[in-house]
Amino acid sequence: MADALCIQGAFVADLDAAVGPHVGWKVGLTSESMQERFGADAPVAGPMLVGMIWPSEVPVERDFGARPMVEADLAVRVADPAIMQASDHAEVLAAIDWVLPFIELVDLMVADPSTLDARSITAINVGARGGVLGEPLPVNPEMGETLAAMTVVIENEDGEVLGEYPGSAILGHPLDAVLWLVDELAARGETLEAGELLSLGSFGPLFSVDEHDAFRVRYEGLVPGQAPEVEVRFE
Repeated sequence: MADALCIQGAFVADLDAAVGPHVGWKVGLTSESMQERFGADAPVAGPMLVGMIWPSEVPVERDFGARPMVEADLAVRVADPAIMQASDHAEVLAAIDWVLPFIELVDLMVADPSTLDARSITAINVGARGGVLGEPLPVNPEMGETLAAMTVVIENEDGEVLGEYPGSAILGHPLDAVLWLVDELAARGETLEAGELLSLGSFGPLFSVDEHDAFRVRYEGLVPGQAPEVEVRFE
């Protein structure tokens, strides 16, 4: 893993010249299905850069990566660097100000993705290539429960449901991905600053970009009386 992090650092330095600067972090391998697929027993993390974040109203080129894939994700925004001392969900909620619907656009990069494992995924910066943000949702205390209890639905361009996943699919609770990242960054000698975006990981499997012209992710039960969603369309 030390070698993988060294490679990641060199790779991100090259990316930074093209799509930098740093805007946050991606946590990967946070669902049971993704850990099983890649033979991992813990998450992994890598930096996100500002050029990786795209508005939902702009179509995305289908070949945005060498092995382009889509995942139903979720992001939060750091409001207070005190998040580095967070030890439970309440302390995480107190240190973030937004929850954001997020579709991540992943690039598995290699000729045979079945050969990837936690170390090689770390080396390729956890496949971070881009992502589409929905409208931000202000944090409220009820999200300590609704984030885990919600149902995340992903549909194609025709409204066909491709999958439904519980919020708890991410490490039992999406905020546990933040707590894991805090510990991981502390071990790396890194910190989080106000304004950083944190991508918390996939609720379900990866979907091939070649299969559909659009994907929509909806978060049912996250906010009472609302159905927050985000969509990406390919051209």
